[in-house]
Amino acid sequence: MISLLYVDDDPSLLELVKIFLERMGQFNVTTATGANGAFEALKTGHFDAIISDYQMPGMDGITFLKTVRDRCGDIPFILFTGRGREEVVIEAINNGADFYLQKGGDPESQFAELIHKVRQAVVQHRAQDELGVAYERLAESDVKLQSQLRDLERMQSERLETEENFRNLVENAPVAIYIQTKGRFVYLNNAAVRLLGASSADELLGKEFIERVHPSFHDLIRKRVSTLTIDLEPVELLEETYLTLDGTPIDVEVKAVPFKFGEDHGVLVMLHDITVRKRAEEELRAAYEQITATDMELRRHYEELAQKELLVRESEARFRAIIEQSVQFIGLMTIDGILIKANRASLEFTGIPESDILGRPFWDTPWWAHSEELREKLKDAVKSAAAGNTIKFEATNIGADGQITYIDFSLKPVVDEEGRISYLIPEGRDITWLKQAEEALRQSEERYRIFVETANEGIWAIDAKFDTTFVNKKMQEIFGYTAQEMMGRPVWDFVPPGDAESMKEVLRERRTGVPGRYERRWIKKDGSLVWCLTSATALFSPDGTFTGSFGLFTDITERVRMDEALCESEKKYATVVEQSQDGIFIAQDGKLVFHNRAFSAITGYADEELEGRSIADLIAPEDRELVLTRHQERLEGKTPPEIYEFSALHRDGKSRIPVKMSIAAGTFQGMPATIGTLHNMTEERKKERILRESEERYRTIIENIHEGFVRMDSEGIILMVNRSAIDLFGCESSEELVGIPIVSFYRDPVERKNLIDRMGTEGRVDGFETEFKKKDGSAFWGSVDAHYYSNPTGEPAGTEALFRDITDRKTMERALHDANRKLALLTSVTRHDVANQLTILRGYAEMASGEVRGTPAAGHLARIDAAAVAISRLLEYTRTYQELGGHAPAWFRIDETVAKTAVRQVSIHEACGRFEIFADPMIERVFFNLFENAQRHGGNVTEISVRCRESADWLVIVVEDNGVGIPAHEKEKIFERGFGKNTGFGLFLAREILSITGMTITETGKEGKGARFEILVPRMFFRKIVPEGQK
Repeated sequence: MISLLYVDDDPSLLELVKIFLERMGQFNVTTATGANGAFEALKTGHFDAIISDYQMPGMDGITFLKTVRDRCGDIPFILFTGRGREEVVIEAINNGADFYLQKGGDPESQFAELIHKVRQAVVQHRAQDELGVAYERLAESDVKLQSQLRDLERMQSERLETEENFRNLVENAPVAIYIQTKGRFVYLNNAAVRLLGASSADELLGKEFIERVHPSFHDLIRKRVSTLTIDLEPVELLEETYLTLDGTPIDVEVKAVPFKFGEDHGVLVMLHDITVRKRAEEELRAAYEQITATDMELRRHYEELAQKELLVRESEARFRAIIEQSVQFIGLMTIDGILIKANRASLEFTGIPESDILGRPFWDTPWWAHSEELREKLKDAVKSAAAGNTIKFEATNIGADGQITYIDFSLKPVVDEEGRISYLIPEGRDITWLKQAEEALRQSEERYRIFVETANEGIWAIDAKFDTTFVNKKMQEIFGYTAQEMMGRPVWDFVPPGDAESMKEVLRERRTGVPGRYERRWIKKDGSLVWCLTSATALFSPDGTFTGSFGLFTDITERVRMDEALCESEKKYATVVEQSQDGIFIAQDGKLVFHNRAFSAITGYADEELEGRSIADLIAPEDRELVLTRHQERLEGKTPPEIYEFSALHRDGKSRIPVKMSIAAGTFQGMPATIGTLHNMTEERKKERILRESEERYRTIIENIHEGFVRMDSEGIILMVNRSAIDLFGCESSEELVGIPIVSFYRDPVERKNLIDRMGTEGRVDGFETEFKKKDGSAFWGSVDAHYYSNPTGEPAGTEALFRDITDRKTMERALHDANRKLALLTSVTRHDVANQLTILRGYAEMASGEVRGTPAAGHLARIDAAAVAISRLLEYTRTYQELGGHAPAWFRIDETVAKTAVRQVSIHEACGRFEIFADPMIERVFFNLFENAQRHGGNVTEISVRCRESADWLVIVVEDNGVGIPAHEKEKIFERGFGKNTGFGLFLAREILSITGMTITETGKEGKGARFEILVPRMFFRKIVPEGQK
């Protein structure tokens, strides 16, 4: 038995459903009126599932579902309601409803489906509970198995680790170990493999071990092996000789241990290599014999050495005399660096007593106490000389007076008759004078080098053949070459081809000794030309032979270019002056000394008539005093305006020419002068008059329109308003608005930004509605039409907008909206109650028809049920039609709208992703009905496509399928109310929804090839989507 809780706000429906469910299935049904009654029942009873209505007072079915999920967990929940809207279904499923079933239709089939849903939900829930229990048991069992498995793995790991440790111990033991059975190797460790000269154990395994024993031990070992048994003690250390694989004998100490190896007797043999020890013993015996023979030889040599000693003393005396008289510093030291002799010159040089230096390491003597680095260098020198090398380097010594002495130092080995190094001889000589001379020369060369390298002029020296011998840094910079690139190259390599002959003449003059100064062109490394001012001087040898010359080069390229540019500028200036449309003149002492052709054209005089004419003659009498007064002020050092307007007098003596004069003081041909320009203002005055008249007409129009006109700059600052705008914003005059940011009159400043953003996207905005503030702070609703305006150069300068007060319209819209909302609430409640009563009516009719089956009353009941079905369809139609136009139209992307309602086989052409349409929010139902009709009535439909095509005045949206199509005589009927096999309202409503924003829909397909619907969208109700980066 399944225990159910059924929740509804209609007692009659609660009783009917309880009767049906308990009569048709194994159910025990508890009913509750509303959500509060259900919560009381849930406190005292246990239920396998809950059935609930959606529209109930106090708490609707979705809120009841959420609360049940919070309090009771995942108990099966079926929503059984008369509300058929998709959003209700989606919200119910999203909040955890197991099934959704709509009231209405045939009672028997409806309650049969309800029973099926309940049983399915309960079975699934029980199966999930049982599966959860089984899973918990399986999880506990899995934990135990995992624990046992980890124990086994741990023990196996420990055993393997022990085996591995023992194997590593034997394999890496320093003692050679092998095992043999039946006289053959069966195991060798790494030490045994190395001892026997094999690269791996595979070279020895399986072979007879006796092959690796020296033949002299074969009989002894065979006899010993034959007597070994497992019970015997290990064989003590024995000395034997083994052979490596290449036959080399090895002396070893052997210890053998018998043991059981598998099914055989085995012997573990340990070998210790004693070859080195044996060899040392042999060498020791040989050495003893040699020492005995050597002792006798030494006695004989001693007598010879005594004779030679006398000769050495005599030679030593002569050597000492030479050393003592030498002016160089000479000494004698052992090969360890101990000084045993220093001559007189070395001691007198530093004034150091002989007792302070003899017997000490040479590097520790006072000579070198001033430098730790030098002492280390001497240590290294002694070691190198003791190895047979002659060492030379410069050293320094600091005397008692603090003066530095430079010493040219050398260290040489002394070799005896037998070629052995017995002593080292240090030598040195004072080279301070030489270092001082070198330093003076270096400083002189450095001063010369700095002078040459830092000179601002390039210095270039050539030899007698005119080949380059020297260039300084500046010369390299001028020509763009490095010194290495110029050295040895002749002068001709740098002379332009056209200048070769003149250059030859210059060089001929140089051979005569004549100095030169000239300007010439030269070729740089990059091929460009550089102009240089050159001062050249010839060089001669003492006998008067020409040896070359050198020159100082100054880069004057920029000066040459400036001269050329100045000449070109003067030509251009003359052209500009003569071609100028403005008159240009120069006057001295009040008379014209220069004028251009435009000046003659403005005044009407010929050129010769103007020459020397007084400026006053060219000014209209009424402006003459103004011009002459300002001229006098300028002469007195005052600063009158440099630009002003007056009337010039034409040659005819009557005509006045309006001109603008710009004037300044200057010089002409070395004398003070007045320089000025005259601009003929005749055309400007004419345009100003026309513009003034146009602005007056424009302002008249602006001032008389009913909409408020406002012009703003690019920052939103008000520049101009009309009378209507002044009244609209509650002001008295334009001064209260001009200069104020327009955003200050928006009730929400964000709305101003939204308007500008739309203008940036669309170029202009029409009918932008938002709330504004008057000067006194009161609010009003306004509609704005706005666009950008440009300055005379064509660049955006700001915005212009028309403002309309739509407060009355908004008030009426709000009142109409409130009335519609109340009416919709009333019809919704009424429709819900009628739908419940219809369900009750059809339920009881169904029960009655079973009791009177076969009687005339059964027919009457069937007609009652058919009428109830018709009423139910009409109720659903009124619900849908009520929503039509209930919300303001908006912009919708076609591809996103189609994707929300499309079935799996719908393909959307990429062109649809580029458009938005202005439509009622129920536009999704249009596409939903088209797709549902294709599946319901199209036969075997496998493909539905949506394509978009733009024409001059329309956007065409095509929805077509590959089904059976629609007969020609039904193409218009399918849009009529009530036509069709289902509700009969789908396409009728689709056409109504589209017509709200001027769209139309027609069917243009061919029967047998599929249905094809074309939706025509007028130009004003579609737009292209602007990519984010292009807005």
